[in-house]
Amino acid sequence: MLNDFGNEIPKESLSAGERQIYAIAMLDALAKTSSRKLPMIIDTPLGRLDSKHRKKLVENYFPSASHQVIILSTDTEIGKTYLASK
Repeated sequence: MLNDFGNEIPKESLSAGERQIYAIAMLDALAKTSSRKLPMIIDTPLGRLDSKHRKKLVENYFPSASHQVIILSTDTEIGKTYLASK
């Protein structure tokens, strides 16, 4: 990963939320480059993220992640706020 100045960012310096987003981005890239329709199973995707990044994943990534998406979440992760945005 590179910052805005082209310098490498050590992965161990990323926060838990940044590592979560990085992992999701890598899995998304692998799925797209495979050119195969694969189901996506995501376990507790929002637990480490702030509200801004949670909203972006719920609105932009989950609906288009795959033809079949299974989200395993805790009862506090996805509540009325995120269900209403669908």
